Amino acid sequence: MPFPISRLISKLRRGLAVLVALLCLAGTSAVSAQQIATPDCARLHPIPGALGYAERDDARRCEGFFQAPVGTAALEVVFFLTGEISFDADQHDGLIVAAPTSLPDATEGLSIAGVTLSHQTYYRMDATIPGDGALRWPIDVVLAPAGIGASDIGVYGWLAGPSSPVFVPVSVTAVPTEADPSAEPASAAAGPTSLGLRAMTELERVTWRPRDESGPLAEWAELAPTSVFAGDLLRLELPPGPSGLVDLEFAALRAATGEWLRRDLTVWRQAP
Repeated sequence: MPFPISRLISKLRRGLAVLVALLCLAGTSAVSAQQIATPDCARLHPIPGALGYAERDDARRCEGFFQAPVGTAALEVVFFLTGEISFDADQHDGLIVAAPTSLPDATEGLSIAGVTLSHQTYYRMDATIPGDGALRWPIDVVLAPAGIGASDIGVYGWLAGPSSPVFVPVSVTAVPTEADPSAEPASAAAGPTSLGLRAMTELERVTWRPRDESGPLAEWAELAPTSVFAGDLLRLELPPGPSGLVDLEFAALRAATGEWLRRDLTVWRQAP
């Protein structure tokens, strides 16, 4: 359920280990480029070659393919989008990834992640932008050479919290190539905000509910009432409401062991 801005600020500033402090929108200015933290391009092991995960056009974007990681959560966030992603590599040469207008400025910037929806394709893009800014993401550096299309990728934003990230929805707009001025911009389609989760193991059921610490617990709702296989995608349309933090609980029944697995997420909701 939604939280006021004051609670958002205290939640993300709590403790000395908090990496991101949010400022009230009123009276704040845009964050300068010198203040924006840069992603760590050395944290993943790249594959050999030009398409390996590495620093790209500027110091605030890493992109490419990496070696398979070891171990992961039962449910992995793969997109958090307002609208959809739509582009054609023959007509567009870049994507604009923008943060929601209601998000308070983040002093160390908003982190952006792009991943492939296939769980056996280890591609990732990491970048950092001002909380009120946007990312210019070239298509011709990795996406087009690797044959990755609009239906193959998911994008989400996130802020570092005291113990876990706060996921932030983003919108994605394609920019026509200068070589084809007749091409139409492929804007993010108007639509609800959707959270995408990928099952990383076989599950028999997946349920979810919003959590409001100030009120009674909500009833569990079915997100996937039947079997889900590793790599399957689950989509949750975030219930509409005022802008603010929303805590979500997920419970998944592991098919192999009968064990219930939990995943708690905190997300930023953009008002309609």
